Amino acid sequence: MLRHCPTCGRSSKDVRFIADFCESCVAGRLSGSVPGYADLLSCRGCGRLKTRSGFAKPDASSIAGVIAAQMRGKFSVRVLRVDRDTAIVEFSTAVDDCPVSFTRSIELRRAHETCTDCFRRSSGYYEAVVQLRGDPDSVRRTLTGLTRYVEKNDAFVSKVETLPYGVDAYTSDKLVTAAYLSSRGIKAGRSYTLYGMRHGKRLYRNIYSVRL
Repeated sequence: MLRHCPTCGRSSKDVRFIADFCESCVAGRLSGSVPGYADLLSCRGCGRLKTRSGFAKPDASSIAGVIAAQMRGKFSVRVLRVDRDTAIVEFSTAVDDCPVSFTRSIELRRAHETCTDCFRRSSGYYEAVVQLRGDPDSVRRTLTGLTRYVEKNDAFVSKVETLPYGVDAYTSDKLVTAAYLSSRGIKAGRSYTLYGMRHGKRLYRNIYSVRL
């Protein structure tokens, strides 16, 4: 049975219908319900984007996730292109079990804060100290390996003290530090120092003594 869209007059012979309306009019109505902007919060230090799961690289995927969260789950979101403060976004959903999609230009309204990692880095935060002693070349190679490993695992070396008999490397994550030493088969003496309390729980820094 031939039908005509009550909004635009097009017939079911030319376009797909969803319920009583053509697909274009349904998409247009949905498009009108989407705000013309999205709020993005980025770290002023590293530039990463704040998402529901934490700070992430500001790429099409993370921007799409932020926009989708602000749509309150009404649409699946795919960012097609980002030009400075504007994103070309494809929105998809289902109406009466029929898939519908449309494309909108969305203004990206940007604001900034400092993420936890950058705050900790700037404040010299550390959870572990690795005391490297012995042959200078071995100390240098181990320090390089430690630095690369912790940075690869979302941690950092906040400070390196050069001493007459070696170096002390201060790292931001004691679990990552322990994993590096274990993965390289490096034997280390271990001690602890209390540095605070959180929610009634004592917090300790780990000190690793390594002879190379």
